Amino acid sequence: MAPLGPLTTNRLTVRLDPERAARIEYWASENPLRIKSYNQLVQEALDEYIDRNTPSPNEKILNVKIPENTSTRLQALQDHGFGSTDHIVTEAISSYAITKLKEQKDFEFLDSEAKMMTNRRKMVFSDYGRE
Repeated sequence: MAPLGPLTTNRLTVRLDPERAARIEYWASENPLRIKSYNQLVQEALDEYIDRNTPSPNEKILNVKIPENTSTRLQALQDHGFGSTDHIVTEAISSYAITKLKEQKDFEFLDSEAKMMTNRRKMVFSDYGRE
């Protein structure tokens, strides 16, 4: 396969095998409000692919020291098609943050429930111990 040359036009022709075409048609029929055309669908898929697999020069740079073993594992994940190292680390941090936020909300809910039960107990047994 020859390497790709420079992209000089805004018009691209995409040829899809019948299975992919059928999958796109099915998705478009299930999500009619999200897309206006098949070209838009292909453009959005391409944008998502590019975002996952290429670093953006506009993103903030955060220097993090990663142990050698972890770096090797991240490189193996990247080689197996799980996206760029930046994408993998960003997703891991995001997932961790969401988990911690959920745990904090669960704790706050349980804490408020415990306080409410304590207050109700004080109301029911307000005269308890007075003699």
